[in-house]
Order: sequence, then structure tokens, then C-alpha cells
Amino acid sequence: MPFETVLIVDDDPLIHAVCKAFFQRRGALQVLGAMNGAEGLTALEETPQIDLIVCDLKMPDVDGVQFLRLLMERRYSQPIIIISGEDGSVVQAAYNLAKSHNLCILGRVRKPLDYAALEEALAEPVVAPQRSGTRKTTAVSEADLRSAMQLGEISAYMQPKIECATGRVVGAEALARWFHPECGLVMPDSFIPVAEKAGLIPDLTHYILRDAMATKQRCAERGHNLKIAVNTDALTINQLDFPEAIYALTQAAGVPNEDVVLEVTERSLLQDGAASMEVMARLRMMRFEISIDDFGTGNSNMKQLCTFPFTELKIDRGFLEGVTNDSAKAICLNAIVSLAKSLQLTTVAEGIESEHDLALVQQAGVTYAQGYHIAKPMAPNDLVDWLEARRPQIRRKNLA
Repeated sequence: MPFETVLIVDDDPLIHAVCKAFFQRRGALQVLGAMNGAEGLTALEETPQIDLIVCDLKMPDVDGVQFLRLLMERRYSQPIIIISGEDGSVVQAAYNLAKSHNLCILGRVRKPLDYAALEEALAEPVVAPQRSGTRKTTAVSEADLRSAMQLGEISAYMQPKIECATGRVVGAEALARWFHPECGLVMPDSFIPVAEKAGLIPDLTHYILRDAMATKQRCAERGHNLKIAVNTDALTINQLDFPEAIYALTQAAGVPNEDVVLEVTERSLLQDGAASMEVMARLRMMRFEISIDDFGTGNSNMKQLCTFPFTELKIDRGFLEGVTNDSAKAICLNAIVSLAKSLQLTTVAEGIESEHDLALVQQAGVTYAQGYHIAKPMAPNDLVDWLEARRPQIRRKNLA
């Protein structure tokens, strides 16, 4: 990838010389230099179109960590390579900081710097986190939402889960999607807050459960026996009559209780520990499966694992981001999987977006995986078609 104008921000003249020769050889028309973050900002003001920044961390006056924050404040959107001779944990912290600032990170390079290290950084995939607030939301009211549920405008889209070891489809997570007759697709971040404020989440949960179980039965008729997973919230999981309500749904649909997975976040359990303990114990006695969702994002996950009767642990996607180059994350991922196995819990990795991600969780020993690399959330009819198309592929793979 050619960069016409490159800015080197480092207090070592030798680094400037190495980088200048390297990028000129790769076709750069201009290689600018700055000895610290303050000079780097001046260069940005004087030369607005800078295609790449190579930034050291330890510098006088304005250091590289401060410089990254200042780049965020100026909404700099071009690629950045972080270079440093600091400890690996410091470099990783700066990398994580840059991602939290929504900066576009092209790579990290350890000093001493050479051409091979720079080439390797340029070959890394660009990490550009999605900026918050960029997704368009649709303004909806409580009345709109109630009407949508009554008219059947909200449906359960299903995102498949596969068994990591075999690629076999074992289940699907039900995700609410609203197709408004005038606004089109309304995403959950537009209507879930409305449902929470209006106390409609339990009703919405039951609505999605019914829809998902109907889809499960449709798949079963074609020979595909899937477990279905549905998210629950604090209000739902703390309702003492929830076990009876969901049992009535499964009985009416003819779905075995053990084929329903209820995903519960730690935040839900902190609302009323005694009530949720009673509800979850009774759900397990009825043979429903219970998954702790977004594991690793809360403050007391270990306590929750020891306290509540979970059957599954869902690993937050944050543990997969950059894990190849982050030894601490790799250690944490392996430790989570090992802990789950010791507790006899199955594991699910969400957010699988590439073959590399899938290979990573397979190697770690994760039980199940879901994500866009496997399949996006899809309508019920599309799920049946997808399963039918996938069946011969898996058969050929297992015979190979």
C-alpha cells in the first residue's frame, strides 16, 4: 500500500533516517520528521494530508501516548504505526488506548527498527474500530413498540452456532429485528432502550422465544435439531414466575426444555441476587440451559460462576481482538477455556469474523462459535435454506 506523505514522530535521528529511506524506496513523495508529539501536531497543521504516521512512545515534552490522544481529538483517520523500545505490556497498553480512541492502527513495531519489521507492520490488517454513534437510529415510542409486537412486525432472526471441532451446526441465537412498514429495518439499539424504560422486556423476551421455538420446529421438520438461545434481562430473570412462563411456552411448542439456552449477563444478576438465584435454580431443575453472557466484562464474574448454576460460558468478543499479538489476552483466553472445562461448562466464542478467528478458538479448545464468518443473523426461511445448503459441505468435510 503506497503512502505519498509520511510523518515520523520520534526523538531518535537514526529512526528518522531508517524510516525515510524505507518509505522513499516504497514510493513516498514526502517523509516529514518531528522529534516529539508537539512537533508532530505542528506538522499536521502545516501539512493536512498526511497518509501515515509512524509514532514512538517515549519522547520529551509531548510523548507518544499523549500524542495518540491528541490525534483522536483532531479526528485523525489515517493509519498509524506504533514503534517503541518499551516493555511489551506498555506497547500493548498504547495499542489498546489507540483503539479506544478509534484511531486506525496499522501495526506495532519493536525497536531496534529495521526494514523487515516495517514491512511486517504494513502487512498487518488495519484495525479501525467503529466510531460510536455512526449507526443510524430510528426514533420510536412505547406506543410504536407495543403496536409492532401486536401486529407481528418484530421477529426473531437466527444466528447459527457451530461446533468448533467438527463445523456441525448445533444451535442458533435468537435476535430481535423490527421491520417497520414505513421506516424499514429498525435495529435493536433503537427499540431495546424503549422496551427497558417501558418495562416491556419480559414481554419482548416471551415474544422472541415463541418465534424462535417456531423456527426450531420448522428446522426440525427438515432434520436439523438445533438448540435456541435467547437473551434475558434483569427484570425477566428476577421474576419469580418466569420458570412457569417459559415452561408453558416450551410445552405449547413441543420443544424440549434442554434445547433452550437462556443467556444472562452479570449485570442482570446484580439486581436481586436472591430472586435470580431462585429463578435460575428452578430453571435448571426444569432442564433449561443457562449461559453467562459477555464473560470477562464485569467485576465479579468469578463470584457469579461459583454462585449460580450455569451450564455455558459465553466469551466476550473483546478477548479475540488482537489476541495473536497480545500474549496477555492469549493467556486469559486459554485460562477462561480451562476454567470452564474444570467447571464442566461448554464455551461459546462470539464475534468470529475470519478463518483466523475460528482457528484461534479451535486451538484454544472452545466448544462452540458464532459470528459473521460463520453466518449473519437471518430470517427463519433463510435459516432453513442455509442449513440445507451447508449439510453436504459438512458431510464432505467430515469424510475428507
